[in-house]
Amino acid sequence: MRSFLKALFVGPMKDPHKYVRPAIQNQWKNILTIWSNESSPTFGIKRLFRLFLAVSAYLFPGIYIRHVSGKRGLLRRKLVLDSFVTAKLLLPLAIFRLGFQHYLVAQLLLSHLGTCESRQRN
Repeated sequence: MRSFLKALFVGPMKDPHKYVRPAIQNQWKNILTIWSNESSPTFGIKRLFRLFLAVSAYLFPGIYIRHVSGKRGLLRRKLVLDSFVTAKLLLPLAIFRLGFQHYLVAQLLLSHLGTCESRQRN
């Protein structure tokens, strides 16, 4: 049963401990790329908005989870990020089911987790 679950979630993978680039430094390189117009030439409001979105990634926990989990390899990063996304999906359902939506802490937590995380790349 354990090997079935492992095969279901992991599947065939040549190198599960493959090195991945650190997420925090990689995000900074993305910001510098946007700043110097290397990826796609943009200007005006579009450029400011792209810079804002790239910088705002540092405000949310997803980039730090990617960074820490990536130190143990690509497989670990993928599984941890999938778990985080699943938790982000189930947390609002649990909060609404248990009737905690009227508490300020629950509202702040939901607004913080639900903002920019889904657009981050692996």
